Amino acid sequence: MAIFLFFSFLSLSFAWNDCPFGEVNCTYPGKCGRYIDTNHNGICDHSEPAPTTNNIKPVEITNINISNLSIKEFCLMYNINVNIFIDKLKEFLENKLGIENVIDIKGSELKKLTIKEVCKIYNISPTLLISKLGVNVDEDTTFEELKDKYGITPKKAKEIIAECINEERYYNNELNITENTKIGYIIKTYDINPEDIINLAKELGGVYNNTETLNTNTTNTNKNNENIIDKILSLLFTYIDIKSLILKIIGG
Repeated sequence: MAIFLFFSFLSLSFAWNDCPFGEVNCTYPGKCGRYIDTNHNGICDHSEPAPTTNNIKPVEITNINISNLSIKEFCLMYNINVNIFIDKLKEFLENKLGIENVIDIKGSELKKLTIKEVCKIYNISPTLLISKLGVNVDEDTTFEELKDKYGITPKKAKEIIAECINEERYYNNELNITENTKIGYIIKTYDINPEDIINLAKELGGVYNNTETLNTNTTNTNKNNENIIDKILSLLFTYIDIKSLILKIIGG
C-alpha cells in the first residue's frame, strides 16, 4: 500500500504536459479544477512541457495572463509588497487623470461650449461643475460668458473640470483599489496597457520575468520534490527495518 501511494505521489508531482482535455498553454486560472503552476509562469503545468535548462526563457506577461489576477495574486507572482504596489498604482493613475491628460480640448474651442456640453463630453455632473466654478449660472452658459462676466479663463476652467472628473471618479470608488481588485478591471477602467502594470511592478523590484529567477524557482521546486521523496523513501525503509526486527524477535 505504501509503495502504491509512493508511486501515486510521483505521478502527481511530475505531471507535466498531460492535460486530459488536451489543453496547451492553459493560462491562469485554468479551465478546470486541476490548475497547478509550480514554475510560476502563469501556465498550467499539465498543459506545457516540463521546464529544462534549455527551454526556460523570460516570461512574457500578456493581458490574457494577468487580467483575471487580483492585485494580491499579481504581487505574489512578482514578489512585491501589495500595499506599496497599490500606492504606486494610485499615484500612476492620478497622474494619468491629471489635467494634461484629461482635458484635451483647446481653450478657443472650450469657450464656444456650454457647461452642459462639456459635462456630457467628460461625463461629469453639471451641478458639481457649477458648484466648483462658484457662480450662479445655468447649464446653458458658455465658457466664453464665464470668462467675460466672471473672469474664469479657459485655463482655470480646465483645472476645475479636471478636478470634477477626478472627484467623481474617486467618490464613485473608481480609485477605491484594494488587494482584491482585478487587474483586468483597472486596465479597462483607466484605459491603460498591461505593460503599464508590469512596469510598475518592475520599478518596485519585481523580478517575475527574469530568467535567473525562473531558474532559481525551478531549482527550488525540484529540490522540494527531492526532499519530499527522500522522506518517503526513508519512511518506507524504516518500515521494512522495523518489520525485520519484529520477525527476528518472534523467530528468536
